[in-house]
Amino acid sequence: MIFIKSSLIVFASAAFCALSANAAPLSLQAGTYSQTFDTFPASGRNPFPSWEGYTGANATSLGAVITNVSGTARAWSETGGALKNVSSLNIPSTSTAAEQLANTNRAFALRQVNVFGDPGVSMNFNFSTIDLTVQSISLDALMLDVATTTRSTAINIQFGIGTAPTSFTNLGTWSDPGVIGSTTFTFDRDDFGSALDGQSSIWFRFAAISPSTGTGSTRDLIAIDNFSIATQAVPEPSTFALMGLGALGAIMAIRLRRRATNA
Repeated sequence: MIFIKSSLIVFASAAFCALSANAAPLSLQAGTYSQTFDTFPASGRNPFPSWEGYTGANATSLGAVITNVSGTARAWSETGGALKNVSSLNIPSTSTAAEQLANTNRAFALRQVNVFGDPGVSMNFNFSTIDLTVQSISLDALMLDVATTTRSTAINIQFGIGTAPTSFTNLGTWSDPGVIGSTTFTFDRDDFGSALDGQSSIWFRFAAISPSTGTGSTRDLIAIDNFSIATQAVPEPSTFALMGLGALGAIMAIRLRRRATNA
């Protein structure tokens, strides 16, 4: 009996750790949430509130959290595999490393290598939308350093519902453009309907789910910037009632005027 109790305690502790392993969702407020990625901490698990990096991501799992994301500024040409703090693309593509490091407009980047993230590296944002409807999600996908080989990666832009989702809905796919530049993605209710409304935990992710293709070992440096989510508050039931009474009053007023005119 003592062994059984101990086993249950160990099991419960492990389950708690598994459930608490992910970022706490950020409770959005009505309006627009925006993240420009301009202020990185020195290092840590959450480069920004409720943002995390993962490896081993696949179609049915977030994967394993990266517990220490360095906030040190990096040049586009640095080839080490990691999630990175890099200059955004508001400066010329021919900028020097010194100019990139000095630029205050930053972006959240990833570089895959053979032993890091190919496939399965992802950047994730966990948020909640209680009493809200989601109107749109927007971000800029940046190509900052094009690999000298033919190897490239397709990125899935997805969302999953729940504390630890086991399925994800694909909003879009970003294929390697082959040149330095920025691609803006905007998704609205035509793309996700009401699936994101009133949820206690939603995961948005920018993820390399499939292995890279092509030859050679060098991979591109890609990043995200200017992320935003637009939401609206769900009207209180009393508001709907008042709207209904207002409409009824307007109809009655029209009828009374018609009667007075016909009298």
